[in-house]
Amino acid sequence: MKTTPSLWLNCPAMLVAFARIANERTRQRELFRMGKLSCSVASPVTDDNRKLRVVMEEVGEIAHEIDLLEMVTKGRTESTKAFTARYQARRSELREEITQAAAVLVAWLESFEAKSTINSQPSTKS
Repeated sequence: MKTTPSLWLNCPAMLVAFARIANERTRQRELFRMGKLSCSVASPVTDDNRKLRVVMEEVGEIAHEIDLLEMVTKGRTESTKAFTARYQARRSELREEITQAAAVLVAWLESFEAKSTINSQPSTKS
């Protein structure tokens, strides 16, 4: 796959987004290492059906945050300052959920790379 370095340099928002995802992947690996996650989506031995369920759970959390964000904007009665604070807090939670979902998808991609590394190693059988 060919990459264009100038794409990265000309898009600071993309750099920030990818940094968030990389940080989340680090957090997820640590949670798995500590036994707080039941499986690693990055593992080539984890079943694709299980990986999809993890992704869909994350997508469900995004949908939940969107619902909460809509509730903040409907029937608004508080001052502009209070509304802005609640709205920004919900947007921040939405960004976190999107980041977590993106990191899970990156982990799934990592599993393909791990699988191809395993498959490309010379056989030790004689």
